[in-house]
Amino acid sequence: MGDWLIEELRLLGWDVVVQPFVGPNNIPARNIIAIRSPSPTPARTAMLISHYDTRIYADRDENAANHIQPTPGADAGASGTAVLLELARTLDVNATGHTVCLVFLDAESNKDIPDWEGGLGSKQLVQQLDSDIARCRSPRFGIYLDMVGGLNQHIFAESSSFRALTKNVFDVAAELGYANSFIDEPKWSVEDAHSRLRDMNVPAMTLSDYNYPYRATMQDTFQQLSADVLGQVGTTLKTWMERGAPF
Repeated sequence: MGDWLIEELRLLGWDVVVQPFVGPNNIPARNIIAIRSPSPTPARTAMLISHYDTRIYADRDENAANHIQPTPGADAGASGTAVLLELARTLDVNATGHTVCLVFLDAESNKDIPDWEGGLGSKQLVQQLDSDIARCRSPRFGIYLDMVGGLNQHIFAESSSFRALTKNVFDVAAELGYANSFIDEPKWSVEDAHSRLRDMNVPAMTLSDYNYPYRATMQDTFQQLSADVLGQVGTTLKTWMERGAPF
């Protein structure tokens, strides 16, 4: 999966940096970062983040026999990655006025599994950002995407996200006619990749439907996804970014 992702991004003309690290029990992992700058290179940097790993155990499945199976992860993992890949294909980076860093995290999904901790990929990202990915250091903002493709989903505002950033993105979604899917009412407070950036004083937010019922189950398959919903998320971010990402 990682090899394919790297190949796709390079074929689309992005510079790709691989950030390797080691997980529990010496399991190899790697973050993948795609970078593109306008010409001339601007001082501002934008960071869009997803995770491309899926949870190694389906421990929320109703069938206890499935608790040792790896999850398919169609929404909890693949949906955010799909949106970033489509942005890699369609985003007018020159219009954004930013160096754009598309970050695909590994080893992010295994919180509360023995020997694991949650967010290993994002931890590695921020600890080694200056040394490994100098072009992405000191981002002006960061947006984390997870579970953004479910049928009939509702993305509520995440309450610990940077308020002005959240409001501007949700305002663009409403302008585009997606107010039924993007609901600017704080409902969740979650520690995830945006929290790592927030702790570095980077304005950051999460886009996610935390009410997705199939997370960490064997039912998290492509049948639970909506191309229209994925398109709404991607179009919102593309429109907002190409306006210069105002907030």
